This record gives sequence, structure tokens and C-alpha cells, in this order.
Amino acid sequence: MSCEIEATRRNQQKRIAQLGIKNGKGLRQGMPLSPFFSNVMLADFDRSIQANGLAAVRYADDLIFFADSRDECMDLAAFCVGQLRLIGLEVPPIGPGSKSVIYEPEEPAEFLGVSLVPSGGQYQLELAKEQKDRIRDEMLALGSIDQLLARNINLTKLGTVIAQRRNGYLAAYDMCKNVGTLDSALSDIEQRVLRKIYQEGLNIDLGKLSPSARTFIGLK
Repeated sequence: MSCEIEATRRNQQKRIAQLGIKNGKGLRQGMPLSPFFSNVMLADFDRSIQANGLAAVRYADDLIFFADSRDECMDLAAFCVGQLRLIGLEVPPIGPGSKSVIYEPEEPAEFLGVSLVPSGGQYQLELAKEQKDRIRDEMLALGSIDQLLARNINLTKLGTVIAQRRNGYLAAYDMCKNVGTLDSALSDIEQRVLRKIYQEGLNIDLGKLSPSARTFIGLK
């Protein structure tokens, strides 16, 4: 299967190269079909989890298991290694700096960009700092005119694109206890994006604009 990114402009080619994307075979990580094929490939693995009565959640290649002791966690790790080896896949060994981690009951456990955080004898979901940073970087990328044009986004579309991104993030993390901090952060980032475009991209001296003019172009 060939699922390559086709560049139609020179600045798109530059962007693709910056991302480290090279031509090859297979399906790229993050593409819409990736979760489907992961479900097909891991169907037997899922059935083995159910057959053994294990408490687990899997999304694509992200796994989280729940256990009552550290020894049980180690057994689960060995189970995953053994089962996935059958289909030619490997699991990072548990250790410092590894993606395979054992969390103690009192520790926040991160999964899919959110943290399961102990609170008053129970647990609540919070948006992880690392995920906030990724969201910030993705939003700030909208401050580059070259990158916007590479995505066929002009000034008339920018407001809609920013609003869609913002609403999408807020909806995706609505279950998180600290989603309000994301809402506030996105408002600040939106202003940074607009200022960067106006000042660096369009060479507008914002200091010379009247309050009504600033409001008109979306600045606070």
C-alpha cells in the first residue's frame, strides 16, 4: 500500500522535509486508517486479553493495564511481550526513560495525553502538561504565513480554522478537570498567532492602530 504525501508547492516540500518524512511503503503513523489496521493486526491480542480476564484499555498501539500489585504488573508486561512477539512486534522494556511504565496508586498515570490523577480517595482526569505543550506548538504553527499557504489557508479562512481547532481541543478534553486552564491558554495562544501574522507576516505596526482597529482585526 502506498500512502505518500504529495507536495504541490515548493514550500510544502520544505515543510515535509522538515518533518523528516521520506518516501516509503506502508501506512504513516497518525493517518485516519492507522487505528483500523491496528485493530485488524491486534485482534488476536485483544482476544487473549479478554480470555484472561485482564483489565485493560487499548487505543491503536497505546496500552494501559490495571493491576493490584507490582508483581502482577510485571506478569502483565511479560504477557504483552509474549503475545506481541507472535506477530513480530516488540514492547519497550520497563525502566527509566522507557514508554513502558509502572505507576504506583498515588502517582498520576498518563495515557493518551491525559493523566489519571488521585484525588480524595478517587481519581480524576486532567490534561497532561506534555499534551498542553503539544497543543500549544500545533496552534502556534498557525502563525507562519508560509505554512498557512502550504495548507491552503488564507486570511479569510484563518479565523474559522483557529475556531475549529480551539473548539475541537475543548471538546476532546471536556472530561478533564482542568479543561478551564486549556480554554484560557488557547485564548492567549490565539492572540499570539494573530500578532505574529500581523507583525511578522504582514509588517503591520500594531502600536499605531486605534482600539477599534485592533478590535476589528481580532486583537484584545
